[in-house]
Amino acid sequence: MDRKKIILIVVGIIILVIIAVGIVKLTQKDEPEDTNTTGVINEMENVETFEEYVSELDDGTRLNSSEKMKETKKYKNLEISNVQLTEKNGSSVILADITNKGDTKQEVEEVNISILDKEGKEITKLGGVIGEIEPGGTIKLNVAVSANIINANDIIIEEKI
Repeated sequence: MDRKKIILIVVGIIILVIIAVGIVKLTQKDEPEDTNTTGVINEMENVETFEEYVSELDDGTRLNSSEKMKETKKYKNLEISNVQLTEKNGSSVILADITNKGDTKQEVEEVNISILDKEGKEITKLGGVIGEIEPGGTIKLNVAVSANIINANDIIIEEKI
């Protein structure tokens, strides 16, 4: 073979490799976008999971149905309600409404969110951020974790020390 044919073959192989890498990158699942407005992403490993408080939606999202999780919670002058815990593809999200029941503005604050099993034992502790809330105002809490904690029984929000 002459030199021009060898160069064309090498260039062709390089182009095929680039196309193959591009196809692989496009077909890989993307990580969920961090849309937290008042939360942080946490990573955990070896979290024990059960299926006691779980129902599954049509799209494969699993929803926690624990009665304790649904109860209104208190933290300082804040009321935490409409708590939802969902899981999909190994990532869990806690959503809740936080209402300032006090007379003063709630400043931005880092908190710990303890995830509890049915015996009240801590499964894990997540970091979160409560945004600024005017008196009487309500914001959304959104905390994501790259682990399956769907069968938690309850959460407790505590001051970060």
